[in-house]
Amino acid sequence: MPLVKRVGKENNVNEKISAKLVNVDNGKQMSISFKRIATSRYKRILRPKSAWKNAKYRFRFDIEKAVNTLGIGTWKIRSTNQVDGKFIASEFISNPRGKATDKVLKPLDKYNVRISSKFNTNNELSFTVDSLNLIGSDKANWIRKPVINENKINFEAGIINPDTVKAIISDDNGKFVDGNISSNNGKCLISFDIKSIEKNIYA
Repeated sequence: MPLVKRVGKENNVNEKISAKLVNVDNGKQMSISFKRIATSRYKRILRPKSAWKNAKYRFRFDIEKAVNTLGIGTWKIRSTNQVDGKFIASEFISNPRGKATDKVLKPLDKYNVRISSKFNTNNELSFTVDSLNLIGSDKANWIRKPVINENKINFEAGIINPDTVKAIISDDNGKFVDGNISSNNGKCLISFDIKSIEKNIYA
């Protein structure tokens, strides 16, 4: 399917590019600004056959809105390219080239959270968002001592408000399995079904 160039624009007539910021820990998401940046004219002339010509993109989102919409956790950007209204490619932003590997966000303390970014083991751009109230605090949520028992993996946990959180195991690709949280006299037990983990994450 050939793309039809839109005169004076960076996208094509039959192409729609968009992106969403996704909290892979809780599944919440929000649309963000995502645009293709044209390669400079002199580079197009000097390197007309470059594989990366017109392959730069710029994204933008409101941090306060993202914090309120997505909450704390790990955020990633999922970009989608739709061609001719029916051919769709959608992936998390990854595999930076050249100097782009240095374009990460320094830790930012704002709106009662700390936001930092990195490229994970899959080379995906990810944002780590933590509550400033819990960083370095004895009141922070914690989890420890994994034990396998009757096809389940169990963790001891300390959770400030167990009725308001979910237990999730996820991989870097966004696949996840829900767990169960039980509470007794201030102590919590988080359990995950091993067969569900094998089926949904490692299959």
